[in-house]
Amino acid sequence: MIIALTGGIATGKSEFAHYLKEKGWEVIDADEIARQLSKNPLIQKSLKEVFGPEVISSDGGLNRRYLSRIVFYDKEKREKLNEIFFPPIKSKIEEVLSKKAKDKVVLLVAPLLYEAGLDSLVDLIVWIEAPRDLKLERLEKLGFSFNEALLRIRAGTPRSLYQKPGDQVIFNDGRRETLKEKANLFYKEVTEELLEKESLGHA
Repeated sequence: MIIALTGGIATGKSEFAHYLKEKGWEVIDADEIARQLSKNPLIQKSLKEVFGPEVISSDGGLNRRYLSRIVFYDKEKREKLNEIFFPPIKSKIEEVLSKKAKDKVVLLVAPLLYEAGLDSLVDLIVWIEAPRDLKLERLEKLGFSFNEALLRIRAGTPRSLYQKPGDQVIFNDGRRETLKEKANLFYKEVTEELLEKESLGHA
């Protein structure tokens, strides 16, 4: 079973995924795959052509802060970035998923799940939501000013544009124990559902 975990910026996706990984689920992080792909020479060549040589830092990695400042305010550049990254990200995730056992649960963490076309690869979609004040606090701790943090929150695509019947929504109020309890409950629900399907299949 492949479950997607998505949601807006600073809502707690990584923390929720961490709790489920502790329970034994395998986690695939689309952002981590993007980081790995950013070291590919062909992708770096495309990035330099669009964003200039400064997009690659001195250590050979992607200058994410520089790039984010450009694409956040320039829709055309943002679309160019997506054109460079989305196809190889999807191909890599398809490759990784093809090697996973069908009876195992895999959690795909993907903030831009729909934009990258990754929703077609999963069986269930879970959204993480959090109060605006909590998201602002988290982003400010990462070094963003209040205005920068607010702009990034407002720039996120509303869940109402994408949510389908059957999708689950988890609300994160910022309390770790509460989020962990919700992760445990979700794990229990999915596990019981899979066991039920397995028993019906052997009936």
